[in-house]
Amino acid sequence: MDGFFYEEAEGGNVCSACIGNCTTCKDNATCDTCNDGYHVDGDVCVDNNCANGTYWDADAKECAACKEGCLKCKDATTCDTCMDPTAKC
Repeated sequence: MDGFFYEEAEGGNVCSACIGNCTTCKDNATCDTCNDGYHVDGDVCVDNNCANGTYWDADAKECAACKEGCLKCKDATTCDTCMDPTAKC
């Protein structure tokens, strides 16, 4: 189940919560995957925090440029908000 992991405890296994913003984890200190808007940095999830005109590229593990004229995007080809609000991007 997302957001939880199984651990051994006295009397049997228990389901425990992952640390903040983890979708999946090995234990309460190690994230494997993160909720939307976050990425794994070391063992924890941190905010993607990319500047306007860029998006978090999970493969490159860095912020990358949106397509030209795009203010906000989720990837290199899809524009969510144009720099010029009257334009279609």
